[in-house]
Amino acid sequence: MDLFIIRHGQSGNNALSDIRTREVDPPLTDLGQQQARVLAEHLANGATHDIDIDSARGTSKARL
Repeated sequence: MDLFIIRHGQSGNNALSDIRTREVDPPLTDLGQQQARVLAEHLANGATHDIDIDSARGTSKARL
């Protein structure tokens, strides 16, 4: 079994140099969208499950 842990593509916050101007839940930049498309194409024939961070947090809290 192969396990891939993949973070989102570049977001608007990642592209900022000043942390004080960050926003909640920023959209992906053009580069981030391209990164997501490339990843989707790469995984299209093999990925069987994905989970978002909110679901992961809920699962970990349920175990406590």
